[in-house]
Amino acid sequence: MKSASFRYKFPQEVGDYGNSYIYLDQYSGKVLRIDNGLEQSLGDRVLNSFTPLHFGTFWGLPSRILYVFVGLAPLILFLTGFVMYWYRYWAKPSRRDSTMELSQKL
Repeated sequence: MKSASFRYKFPQEVGDYGNSYIYLDQYSGKVLRIDNGLEQSLGDRVLNSFTPLHFGTFWGLPSRILYVFVGLAPLILFLTGFVMYWYRYWAKPSRRDSTMELSQKL
């Protein structure tokens, strides 16, 4: 049996989009199940509390800005690591060049 689900929000719900669902039969429109967001079990409430943490909406705009910087951190670490590698192995003179300089001075 196929169903269509709809999400709705009660005025008392804290989340942005609500945690209440209604499931209807795809063909007849008969109500199959209603999940009330205000009467959820403890496990469902705990799992639903992670949604703002996942999307970075728990502090509003400041948390979204923080998430942008946290998301860019791997790129910044990669670039600084590459620059350090470049200077360590390619920018300084090799051993052969320094021994040639010493032999020419003698």
